[in-house]
Amino acid sequence: MALDQSASPAVLQGTFIQLLSHHNERTESEWRKLFSHFKKLQLSQIVVQWSVLDEMAFYRSKSYQNSLNPALQTILKLADEHQIKVLIGLAYSTQYWDKVQNQPSKLQLHFNDFYKRSFLAAKEILPLAMQHTSFQGWYISEEIDDLNWHNVERERILFRYLNQLTQHLRALTPSKKIALSGFSNAALTPQKFQRFWQKLLTSANIDTVLFQDGIGVNKLQLDNLPNYFEALQTATTKTGVELQAIIEIFTQVSGSPIDNNAFKAVPAPLDRVVQQLRISAQYTQKNIAFSVPEYMTPEGGAEANQLYQSYREDVLNDR
Repeated sequence: MALDQSASPAVLQGTFIQLLSHHNERTESEWRKLFSHFKKLQLSQIVVQWSVLDEMAFYRSKSYQNSLNPALQTILKLADEHQIKVLIGLAYSTQYWDKVQNQPSKLQLHFNDFYKRSFLAAKEILPLAMQHTSFQGWYISEEIDDLNWHNVERERILFRYLNQLTQHLRALTPSKKIALSGFSNAALTPQKFQRFWQKLLTSANIDTVLFQDGIGVNKLQLDNLPNYFEALQTATTKTGVELQAIIEIFTQVSGSPIDNNAFKAVPAPLDRVVQQLRISAQYTQKNIAFSVPEYMTPEGGAEANQLYQSYREDVLNDR
């Protein structure tokens, strides 16, 4: 699909925040500095990727490990002040992909556990979340790929999990949104990718699908990305679900499948991010970065600061 290179690029409306243990030690003043960058980037949406990581909670929990300064409460408070909407991710296991890929006989047990942990987190978070005008809804932290669900039984287990969790989240918070993300490895043709997602969205009560463009980790390329965007756009249109884009604003430099080292990435060049935004603009007007704190702020290092300054000057015309 040919792109109109003369068209003005779309802009980023939001960012993921991927919470790790050290974020529970971040002070409110440090969070305020980050939110000031969000406002300068004109962001209006945050997706907190998870609120429980393994046994570590990022809110005051009776069931999971706690810390002195749980990050979620501060994020919601500052989001209120800055008129930024927040989707709160639920519980996530760092063993998710290993369990999905390498333990097929236990898949149902694993998804039973995913459900119990996430719904427990939602119930615990709800009294806090409902105090904040920024609370928009929930984000289901398990990402959906196109490699692991070709088997009929595996698909059934996945769909049943999503149906059960979304039904119960809907009963818990009827007026709040529920979001889910997915990506393509180009393992399916665009037509099969569309049919899979249309079937998934018919079985689950999802409001928003966030499509990871995969450019930063080389899962898709700029030339075949439009085909998968179009496929998912068709699936979401037919099922009445909102489509948003996740723009990967980084470039992976180590880790699987590049090498056996730990995952490492660097900020992407602005011209590539602009190309990603131009593609996404053909299918959605809502673009969520992954992720601004690490790859597009002065606190992220010299390259992240360069992307931050260049984006503000060249895309937002903020000089």
